[in-house]
Amino acid sequence: MRIRAANDADAERLGELFVELHVPGAAPDPRTLITDGTLVAVDDEVVGYVLFDAPSPPTGIIRHLVVDPRARGRGLGQSLLRAAAERMRAVGCTGWTLRVRPDNAAAISVYHALGMRIGARLRIRAAAEAALAALPVEVPLVAAQADGRDADAPAAIRYELRDGGGALRARAALDPGPPLVTALSGGPLGDALRALAATVQGRLLKVSSDAAEAEAALAQAGAPIVLEVVTMAGALPER
Repeated sequence: MRIRAANDADAERLGELFVELHVPGAAPDPRTLITDGTLVAVDDEVVGYVLFDAPSPPTGIIRHLVVDPRARGRGLGQSLLRAAAERMRAVGCTGWTLRVRPDNAAAISVYHALGMRIGARLRIRAAAEAALAALPVEVPLVAAQADGRDADAPAAIRYELRDGGGALRARAALDPGPPLVTALSGGPLGDALRALAATVQGRLLKVSSDAAEAEAALAQAGAPIVLEVVTMAGALPER
């Protein structure tokens, strides 16, 4: 078994493996899974992959980790994670974080073995554009603006949401695959989502937040919980 960077020829196989993540909603275009942070484990064919990002060192993010069920129990997941950790370290990261379903005991065990610990529990809700438009907005906002990345790029697109006076109210990100909007800091979640609603043209959103205010607003807007996850984080493992 060897680990290498993913290439365009791997796209179809990564799309097959993505299904093992059991992410609610439609599967992404497999081509969006090929990024500078995608590594694959190969044993005659691709039997697993990890997709990571390091947008803000010193903390890297593990976004996907998948091993073919037929290849599990051989330590491939940990090997992929260690390979990703080395690449994160090379760009200045000293720690990493990820999200995992709380019932995925096998994955949590692997992450624990690499020094990660469980943090906040997050709920992911589905919300159509109509529901987002009904969310309360406490300040007038200008249109969401990308932070310099190409809006057509498959990698995460980050937005800064500012009021008419230019003050930062919230940050949000659209991740690869089915749009996942996460309020990262500042302002009510309703502000961020309503400003982003037009950019997704009515597609289903997965909305994640552990903020009580956002939970109440989303529940009132009729956005059902489709997934619960926990965050895990820690220092990068020693070589």
